[in-house]
Amino acid sequence: MVSSNDNIMMHGGDLSAAMARFGGTNEGWLDLSTGINHTSFPFDRETALDGIGPLPNQSDLVDCLAAARVAYGVPDDVSIVASPGTQSIIQSMPVLLGTNQSCLILGPTYSEHQRSMARAGVDVAMINELPKEFFPGDCLLVCNPNNPDGRRLEADLLVDLAGKLHKQRGLLIIDEAFADVDPDVSAMGYLGSMPNCVIMRSFGKFYGLSGIRLGFLMGHESQISKIRDMLGPWAVSTPALRVGTEALNNVKWQQEQREYLMAQAEQMDKILDKRGLYMAGGTPLFRLVIKEDARDLHRKLAEMHIWTRIFDYRSDYIRFGIPYDQKTMTRLDEALGKVMYR
Repeated sequence: MVSSNDNIMMHGGDLSAAMARFGGTNEGWLDLSTGINHTSFPFDRETALDGIGPLPNQSDLVDCLAAARVAYGVPDDVSIVASPGTQSIIQSMPVLLGTNQSCLILGPTYSEHQRSMARAGVDVAMINELPKEFFPGDCLLVCNPNNPDGRRLEADLLVDLAGKLHKQRGLLIIDEAFADVDPDVSAMGYLGSMPNCVIMRSFGKFYGLSGIRLGFLMGHESQISKIRDMLGPWAVSTPALRVGTEALNNVKWQQEQREYLMAQAEQMDKILDKRGLYMAGGTPLFRLVIKEDARDLHRKLAEMHIWTRIFDYRSDYIRFGIPYDQKTMTRLDEALGKVMYR
């Protein structure tokens, strides 16, 4: 949503709000407000929709979980649950903490984590640095790589943090929503030795299919069973399971997309540098810029029907999704050339 007075957005991706304020049609806008791949995985639509009539069956679920296990490198002794998007997993996380628990979130980061914890009555606090000590009951939540600045935490550090928390009977939650573009950042391979850790993965961002609503949570069965019970039977639709299986099994497409997204991000960096914008971080799916009048830049680009992402907690943050081809890259470049100096 866009507020009536200061352009503040809750989340990206809502062009209806942009059009309500700045006009235009959906086709005429360049939406750079999300970190979602503009190139959607070309799935077999007939196969995906063939089973939409009956309830999802166990065979499709098993196939999808098996594909996720291989694609994400999930250890054999670690359990997986599929969900209708990681948002539902985020809202379910407090059940792993029990009652009267606390949670520290390394931020700034995706706001829904804090909102979901607080809504469940968890004593939640956003922290800017990793704590040196934990107290009994503490939960630590990190996004790796982080949104919106792309901050990365090495796997060895995460294993160490899990060990410290384990001594205090605490939990480590890792959100790897943007790890598909750079699998080396993932701590998944160490999850078998971290009994007090869960890792969530988003399907829609890298595969450009956020509307499918598919996500996964990995961890030891004692934790995953709680989320599985909370989600209930038939949590994920047949089309989502079949599309997920097809995409997660397609290693060739994944590698080609990683290379293409990295090349596009590098081109984006050159444009930002040429236009005098300070790139503070990001991933191959988005770039964060720090600029004193970021909201003014957001508004000026919106007047040219280019939608970017700004944040309520930092007035100098503006995030750009990566343009998906040379035409849209040139459009952004020329727009920045006009608005930066007027």
